[in-house]
Amino acid sequence: NLIAPQLPLITLVRGELKEIGNIILIKPPKKVTGTVRYEDGRRVSDALVSASKMDVPNRETKTDSQGNYTLLLTGGLWEMFIYPVNQTPDWVWSYQSAFVSFNNNKLPEDTSFDFNVLKADAKVKGKILRPDGTAPPIDTTSVDFQKGTGVSLGGGLTDAAGVFTASLPSGTYRVNIWTKDSTLIGPELPSFALAAGETKDLGTI
Repeated sequence: NLIAPQLPLITLVRGELKEIGNIILIKPPKKVTGTVRYEDGRRVSDALVSASKMDVPNRETKTDSQGNYTLLLTGGLWEMFIYPVNQTPDWVWSYQSAFVSFNNNKLPEDTSFDFNVLKADAKVKGKILRPDGTAPPIDTTSVDFQKGTGVSLGGGLTDAAGVFTASLPSGTYRVNIWTKDSTLIGPELPSFALAAGETKDLGTI
């Protein structure tokens, strides 16, 4: 619930040891509250709510048992995100640009922002390998699943063996693969249909 205050620039000359004194952390004066819900109105208790602002560390908090959250922020424009806390969530958030804005001052100010998520009632899994048959280094390759609108509804990084799993709502998806290796790209894959309750294995890519 505390942040560092905005500090003035300092000038430092060669050989100098500058004493800037004590820095007192402050309570952010702005507050955003909200609720994370499924489409049917049920609350989501395992969401991590994050607010991002340029040149400022992200502010994060977890929803409570009723799906509610509170974030203390400073003035300016903040972009809002949510992520699942669990490794195997039963929901996804259809990413959209979501912002809250406060006046750039130290006066108290409140606003609200709710998130609506989609029930993930199916799963998809598979494995990604390099041309030599080895798995890409961990945290270097990711899979993204998009519906016809181009909206991403889930995905994630491959593990040390190149394996990925994702929970998704039933529907028809395109697969996009991204890698940090500039000498490789993901192949173009056909769209696939995913039925409720299904676990689809895309095999080795």
